[in-house]
Amino acid sequence: MFTLVYSWQQSEGSLSDESDFPTQLLRLRNLGAEFIHLAAYDHKYINVLRQAKALGIKTKMGGNWSLPAPNIHQGNKDVLNGVLFISPEFYISDRMSSKAVFKDALGVS
Repeated sequence: MFTLVYSWQQSEGSLSDESDFPTQLLRLRNLGAEFIHLAAYDHKYINVLRQAKALGIKTKMGGNWSLPAPNIHQGNKDVLNGVLFISPEFYISDRMSSKAVFKDALGVS
């Protein structure tokens, strides 16, 4: 399952084998989403971010622990610019290594 969350009351989901998300993205945009949280495994992030860019969706997006995965960063800097990485404080050692991955991959901290 892949979920795009607009708020606690509004969310859009998809099946695990889906890779086409314009319907969900446009619905969230039309609802006036100010932020979209992407909850997925790494291979889905790029599909969603590329499709959002192609649709002209400017809504801020963020994701969970799999966002700093090296395979996400390879060749995808254009769609990762401005995407937020969200991690709980209790993963401090992982967060520090993730921060290094972001800095190396994107030149930001």
